[in-house]
Parts: sequence; structure tokens; C-alpha cells
Amino acid sequence: MSVIEVIDSVRRVLGISVEPHIAPRRPGDTARIVADGTGARDDLGWTPTRDLEDMVRDAWRAWRSALAS
Repeated sequence: MSVIEVIDSVRRVLGISVEPHIAPRRPGDTARIVADGTGARDDLGWTPTRDLEDMVRDAWRAWRSALAS
């Protein structure tokens, strides 16, 4: 999953326009980050039950709730 896919999900869930600022990596930034649940599936029998849009929606709700507190 790429950063652009996350931004696209935020666009869809929040219904807002988010324009990324694409820039070169900064010193210390990793070249690549990979999130993969294969090990959890193979070792623990775990499978994800939520997709990215569900996670963005829940994070947005939690953030708004925290601001309202």
C-alpha cells in the first residue's frame, strides 16, 4: 500500500480534496516501508477484518471525539 493510496482513502472517507506535496526523501527517511500481515496470518491464524477506509473512518471519528472532549 502506498502513501497515495492512503491519501485517496482519506479523500473518499472525508469527502475533501487533499493534494499531496511530493518531495525528495529527507535525510534519515527510509527508502521503503512495507506493512504485511502474512506473518500474523501464518504464525497466528489471524486475518484482517477491516479495510483501509474503515480504519481511516475510525481514526477520523476518534480524532473528532478527542477534540470535542
